Amino acid sequence: MEKFDIMSKSLIIYYSWSGNTRTIAEYIKEFTNGDIFEIKPVKEYPSNYLRCVIQARYELSANKHPELQEYLEDIDEYDTIYIGYPNWWGTMPMVMHSLLELLDFKGKTVKPFVTSGSGGMGKSRKELDKLCEGANIEDELSIFASDINSSKSTIENWI
Repeated sequence: MEKFDIMSKSLIIYYSWSGNTRTIAEYIKEFTNGDIFEIKPVKEYPSNYLRCVIQARYELSANKHPELQEYLEDIDEYDTIYIGYPNWWGTMPMVMHSLLELLDFKGKTVKPFVTSGSGGMGKSRKELDKLCEGANIEDELSIFASDINSSKSTIENWI
């Protein structure tokens, strides 16, 4: 695949529970040669899917922001920020809030990407509008979990 000659410096920020969102983030890195930052909660989500979604639902309803293993101090050197996450309960996991609410997105271009079983981006666009205030948020890329392995050309076209 052809690598894009992108003049702006790119950063890929993502959270991946099952590995699907990580796969998309790695494809984006391949195409953009951007830096990558994986969001990792201190307390990992349960590996059992049912337990995971129960925990995610609790965090969402309680507005609980999980503590992260590592934080980005700033994103000043980047022009384009790719933000990826799975769609849980119709929106982004609260672990995304734990990082994004601390960063200044003014003047940045944000390109969201979402993995889901069927829900697409859900209502997470509204969350991004709040969390990335002052950014130009472009159209999202939504990939169904069943299409991850055949999505490389779709991702390349989206970039």
